Amino acid sequence: MEHMKKINEKIKVRKTLSVFLLLILMISILPIASAVSEPQNVVTTAGPTSIKIEWDIVEDADYYGIARADTFPYFEELPVTIDKSTPYYEDTGLDPDTTYHYMVSARTNAGDYEYSQFIEVKTLEIGPLGTPVLSAYAFSTSEIELRWNAVDDADGYKIYQSYEEMGSYVEIADVSGTETEYINSGLDEGTTYYYKIAAYIGQETGDFSNIVSATTMDPVGIPILTATAVDTSSIYLEWTQVDNVYDYDLYRSLTEDGGYTKIDTVDIEEYTDTGLDHSTTYYYKVAAYDGYVMGEKSDSASATTKTPETKTSSGGGGGTGSAKVVEEVTEESEPEPIIPGFELEVENKTEAAEKVPEDVKEKSYEHLIPFSLLLLLIIILIATVMYIRERRRKQLQ
Repeated sequence: MEHMKKINEKIKVRKTLSVFLLLILMISILPIASAVSEPQNVVTTAGPTSIKIEWDIVEDADYYGIARADTFPYFEELPVTIDKSTPYYEDTGLDPDTTYHYMVSARTNAGDYEYSQFIEVKTLEIGPLGTPVLSAYAFSTSEIELRWNAVDDADGYKIYQSYEEMGSYVEIADVSGTETEYINSGLDEGTTYYYKIAAYIGQETGDFSNIVSATTMDPVGIPILTATAVDTSSIYLEWTQVDNVYDYDLYRSLTEDGGYTKIDTVDIEEYTDTGLDHSTTYYYKVAAYDGYVMGEKSDSASATTKTPETKTSSGGGGGTGSAKVVEEVTEESEPEPIIPGFELEVENKTEAAEKVPEDVKEKSYEHLIPFSLLLLLIIILIATVMYIRERRRKQLQ
């Protein structure tokens, strides 16, 4: 009996253990639900040195990651974080004609992630690189602009410079494959430079372009300026001619070292500045422009507008006063009529005017109208008296 009990207990233990093991097996077989979905529809587009990877947006992801295996199946995470709204990535700087494997991971800020199925892709072989056609133009006294046609699939262009056409060339720039022009600056004025470029893909560099040259511009000459006052409100400017000039800019200031303001642009070597204040000194500068470069301003030239003239006359004591016009009686002038019986001995008007004191001259015209009226009344009175006397004389006869 006791023996049967022990057997039954062993059977129960074995059944319990079997159920437990079965549960563990079931749990290990069943998939564990993830907090984020797996990226779907991963596709790639390969170039000679780059691979573009695209996939569908994962709604429950916060961002994406990329794992790459240069040697399958050893994947390494690339140091990139891709925004949820931009489900694509371009891997550059790869070797041509090489196989790579990729997996895209959808990730959450809580640390959950889910990888896509891996995808295999091979970069393209490099075909013969095109050779760019180069041209060069002088841009200023210190700059030369280079231009060339684009080369298909080029990752970039290397630019070389030399002082001699067949001399030693030095690499001066490495620009993107999307660029088709470059400005070489910081050059010496009036100097010839030679250039050539080459396109490259990865480590593969194509043939050199044609060799071109350009000469930086000579500096624009500086005019010599002079200024001359014309009258109370204008100043005449003239300056020496500068060769190959397009036009001139004129500047003016009220102080020699002050701020100069541009007042005009002309294409001849002279100018009259008008509408100025009298008795004022003005300072000027001029600069020549050759159509590409504005030259340096000339040394300043100045002139002072003239002062208006003031008319004066001398008095008896040597002082000054307002000029007065005194009518003179010449020999040709007709004498004023004299009333019979009232002849007066008068001096020449010019002499009389000279004998009249200055203060009397100033006031003499103030009583001119009343004196004329008085004279008229006297004449009428005399004429009346004479008329009455004549009538009485006739009556007495």
